Amino acid sequence: MNRQFSALRGIAMILVVFHHAVDLTAMEVARAGIAPLSGVVNTLLIVPLYELGIYAVPLFLFVSGAFMAYAAKGEPPTVSWTVVRNALKRLVFPYLIWSIILYVEVFFHYGEAHSIPEYIKKLIIGSPFDFVPLLFFFYLVSPLMVRWGRGWRGLLLVAGIGLIQLIVMNIEAPGILGFYFPDWAPTNVPVIGRTLAQFAVYFPLGLVYSMNAKEINPRLQRWKRPLLFIILALFAIHLLHIYGVIRLPVMQYVAAVIALLYTPLIDRKTIPQVRRVELVSKHSYGLYLIHFTLIDLALFAIASLAPRLLSWQLPLTLLMFVLGLLFPIWLMEKLAQVKAIRPVYRYLFG
Repeated sequence: MNRQFSALRGIAMILVVFHHAVDLTAMEVARAGIAPLSGVVNTLLIVPLYELGIYAVPLFLFVSGAFMAYAAKGEPPTVSWTVVRNALKRLVFPYLIWSIILYVEVFFHYGEAHSIPEYIKKLIIGSPFDFVPLLFFFYLVSPLMVRWGRGWRGLLLVAGIGLIQLIVMNIEAPGILGFYFPDWAPTNVPVIGRTLAQFAVYFPLGLVYSMNAKEINPRLQRWKRPLLFIILALFAIHLLHIYGVIRLPVMQYVAAVIALLYTPLIDRKTIPQVRRVELVSKHSYGLYLIHFTLIDLALFAIASLAPRLLSWQLPLTLLMFVLGLLFPIWLMEKLAQVKAIRPVYRYLFG
């Protein structure tokens, strides 16, 4: 397993927290009738940092796929159902607990209520923790994927799932690929269609990469410098789309795939504050589930008790980012030391 992958997962979670801090703060500011953030700082700093979020979930899924491949044993490699079952338990129970907590908070904050079947549907599709059901699915089928992960069959696996993602993407957002399907084609994909459209290929890509790393890495190494320039160019093109200069919505997916191919070439020692980033990685799943509710609850309290603070959107956004990042890690570290909590810790935070 590449030593830098743990730190990269931590970076992915930091980007997710920042992404949601910007989104939730902007939404609360808009609810208060205050003009949105604008100006040079927003255009040249906040927007580019926010758009780095296009790499966050793909990177997390890529690393998750690589870790699952690392769990494969034997020749031919297999993943035991015990490994899968333990992974699913760590995934599902915290997801259910924190989703319910979020739904309660949303009810009091926004007055949003649904029927029991609607809440069940939200849990199945992953609202708002959208990639969790997809990760559940990939963990479930990972023993089969591992069997296909080596050599040319691995390439076929990634290509096939990538093709499915492109098809679903063009169904969910007609015309995103530059053309429209005929009238007889499906107009929507049920259950986790939107998540498949956004994230389907990244877990298989990480799994197949990890199972073929010895053959792939020397080839990637020869492309190290060109890949870096291509990544920067693709991100710049994506920003031009965001700024409205061009229209190319599919670029974020292309940029994410190319960036993932570069991750095995990153030296762990070159990652700033690598040990602290790895601490974030250690708590990444719990952090992912907690921070959204925490930030939304904090903004609810500010809007109720000190609404004037909402006019200071930039410092408030940064405050929400710091709060959403540091408090969940502090909470998990403290609770992990409580003897009564240890037996249920993994059911709370994964």
